[in-house]
Amino acid sequence: MDSRNAQLDEAVVRLQQLIPNQQDVILKLEQLREIYQNKLQSTVESLEMGQLTEARKMMAGETRSALDDLLTFTEQLTKEQRISMQARQQQTLATVEQSVYVMILLGIGALLLGILMSLFITRSIVKPLNLAVTAADRIAAGDLSVKVPSGRSD
Repeated sequence: MDSRNAQLDEAVVRLQQLIPNQQDVILKLEQLREIYQNKLQSTVESLEMGQLTEARKMMAGETRSALDDLLTFTEQLTKEQRISMQARQQQTLATVEQSVYVMILLGIGALLLGILMSLFITRSIVKPLNLAVTAADRIAAGDLSVKVPSGRSD
């Protein structure tokens, strides 16, 4: 029984760490647990003193009622925490989905920027080459009055 109480104490401490902003819930849980432990202790003492009828009466009445109150509260707390966890999970999934869309848009933007840059760079190389080829063709055809554009800016 002592080891079980120690486990319950550890569970309450972990719960306090998980929901630090709900101290009123922790306080209510501790109160219900203390009431149950006191009722159970009284029942055990009655058993140890040989008062079997009184112990049965206490177990079926006060002790059982205190246990039911504690279990009902913990079930309610479990449901609330499950709902809260699911809400946070949905919020996280929505954030992840939004992040995926942003990454896709950034990727498409980078691709388009790369295409535009490659077009400008290609034009800056091909245009002077075309002018030089045209001038070379005219010179080859016998037109020696053609000026070959240097296009140098250095």
